[in-house]
Amino acid sequence: MTTMARIVEKLSWDSALSRIDRQQGEHVTLVGPTGAGKTELIARLLEGEPYWVAFATKRRDPTLDQLRRLRPMIVRKGHDINSEIARRFILQPKWNKRWSSAEQDKRHAEEFSNALNETFWQTGWTTAIDEGEYLYRHLKVTAPIDRQLTQGRSQGNTVIMGTQRPRYVTLHAYEQATHLFIWRMSDLANIARAAELAGVNRRAVADVVSKLDRHDVLYVNTVTGDMLVTNTRWS
Repeated sequence: MTTMARIVEKLSWDSALSRIDRQQGEHVTLVGPTGAGKTELIARLLEGEPYWVAFATKRRDPTLDQLRRLRPMIVRKGHDINSEIARRFILQPKWNKRWSSAEQDKRHAEEFSNALNETFWQTGWTTAIDEGEYLYRHLKVTAPIDRQLTQGRSQGNTVIMGTQRPRYVTLHAYEQATHLFIWRMSDLANIARAAELAGVNRRAVADVVSKLDRHDVLYVNTVTGDMLVTNTRWS
């Protein structure tokens, strides 16, 4: 079990980023409720990535405006992810009111799976999944994500995955994550579970998280145990 190192003072995002040593191939997991700032943080993390694709899981999602300011190419099919075409993508599969719910889910699961397979074999990609629970629990896209998490890091692939409920996404999202971001949540059991799965001191994490302001986020390096508190809305 990793022991917690010192907790530094609350930092602006720019100051926090200078202290977060994140390398390509290291995975990032974000745990927090809707509206806490996961998408804002994902956008901040993607700013410095050479190649990335973000998954759009909703028909209309205003939070994607945070990513559109980075000027990605919008595509409908997972096989369109290609570094020779562009360096930044948003994958937004087609929605069709004529399709049944089952057909819609089947088609979306196929496109997200195709994208995960493309980025795995092309290597060097960062895949951002804002709603990990939706892909795992609803669309059943499990094997391609797990392969990225367990095998992709050795070839420079990074997964940034957000979730509201830690128990509904793969264990690999915590075991394989070097960087963990946790917002204040009403269910402290969820927080403790996420920390435990990541191999850090759950009591220390739960104690800090319980005292966070609404949009503050606790960062934990699961290798060194270092922690800091920041807020992506601070420049």
